[in-house]
Order: sequence, then structure tokens, then C-alpha cells
Amino acid sequence: MEPTPAPIDPVDPMPRRDRRTWWATLFVLCGLLGAMLGLSVKTQTVKTHNETLAGLQGRTVMVQANLDLQRRIAQLQKDNSQLAQSAPSDTKRLKELSDDLAKAQFLAGLTDVKGPGIVVTLNDSKKSMPPLPAGFAPPNIIHDTDIASVVNELKASGAEAISVNGQRIVAVSPVRCVGPTVMVNFTPQAPPFVIKAIGNPKTLMTGIELPGGVTKDIRSFDPAMFTVQTAKQPLIISAYAGGIEPKFAQPAGVDAKTASAKIASVK
Repeated sequence: MEPTPAPIDPVDPMPRRDRRTWWATLFVLCGLLGAMLGLSVKTQTVKTHNETLAGLQGRTVMVQANLDLQRRIAQLQKDNSQLAQSAPSDTKRLKELSDDLAKAQFLAGLTDVKGPGIVVTLNDSKKSMPPLPAGFAPPNIIHDTDIASVVNELKASGAEAISVNGQRIVAVSPVRCVGPTVMVNFTPQAPPFVIKAIGNPKTLMTGIELPGGVTKDIRSFDPAMFTVQTAKQPLIISAYAGGIEPKFAQPAGVDAKTASAKIASVK
């Protein structure tokens, strides 16, 4: 005999066994969902904590950098204040040094100069000369000694600047003959030799025109070999263009390094 099937409840048509399976599945799903939510919250909490820690560390670094910057600004302001206080004295000292350097350069002939003065011209004579014995200098041409004598006389008469054919005469300027050529500052020159001198024109003229002076022999042979006149306009004499490089002499009482620095500053 076959078993009689259980009657079906018209209100709840799902069998009782199926209901238990459904509830068990729902319970498992709820548990899994709760576990996932809990893990998510924990992960978010750890992440938030790490971000907060990193943010605090970053802010700490920024605060320290800001403090360092403030200390640096304070130090710079202090230095600036000290410089501002010392600036007047430094500026005065700098001006004194600049004035001393300009004066030294002027006295050394390293600057262009302008002023009143005279112009002396020495030229070879057009007179012919018979042959002379060996060792005798022909009097009809201008020699280095003639130029040097005129330059020395002008210096003795107070000339403050002298040039020969545009070559500035300074302490180290040689005037000498090399064969038939006159060299001034190691530069060959040809007659006429134009000598410019800046100074008191009357004093310079008196010195160069002294009876029996440096031009006596030149004039006695040919007066045309020598002329002198007061400059009508202020003379302009250019700076010395040669080299000044002392190798042995140095200012007394100072060490070589300091002397070299001073010499270099005048160049």
C-alpha cells in the first residue's frame, strides 16, 4: 500500500523541510555579510590611522622647516642691521682708497691728463756735414741724448706730464738710440720729435730757454733744429701704454704678497 501524502496547507504551500533549508541559507548569508562589514570597518580604521599618522609627521616637518626659516630670517635681519651701521664708515674708507688709487695712477702716468703747457720740437738739420772721425756724433741730427736732456730740463722746471711723439714719459721710460733709430718706451721714433709738457707755461719756458742750457749746442749749429712755443689750447697727454711689472723692487716694510697685490691694483 502506498503512503498517503501529507495534506497541503492552503495558507503556507512551502513544505516544512524547505523552510528550514531557506532559513539556514539566510543565516549563513547574514553571517558572511556581517563579517565582510566588520573587516571593511577595521581596514578603514587602520587606513585612517595611518593617514593621520603620516599627516602629523608631515606637519611636524613643515613646522620644523618654518622654525628654521624664521631663525634664518632673523639672522639675515641682524646681519643687514650690522652692515647698515658699518656702511657709512666703509663708504668713507672706500672713497679714501679710491682717491689714493686715482692719485697713484696719475703720478705713475697711467691716466690721460690735460692742462696748460709748452711744446718743444727737435728736428734734424738740413745742413750737410762732411765725414767725421769715428766716435764723433754728427751735430746735424737729433740724438737720444738731446731728447733726454730736454725731458730732464722740463722735469726740473716742474712739468707734471711729458710725452715724446705721443709716448708718455714715466719713471721706467727709456730714451736711447738703437743704431740710427731713436727708441722711446721701446718704440722706434723718427724726427721731428715733438715733446709736450704740461705745467706752468712761464716756468717751463724759462727753464728750457736758459742761456747756455740744454739747447745751446743744437742752436749753435742750426737754430732751426729747435723750436718752442706755449700751447694755445690745453694739452692732452695720453696715459702710458707700456707694461709695468716689477720683478725685484717692492715697497719697503711690507711682505711680498701684500706688495704684489698693491702693484696689481695700480695696473
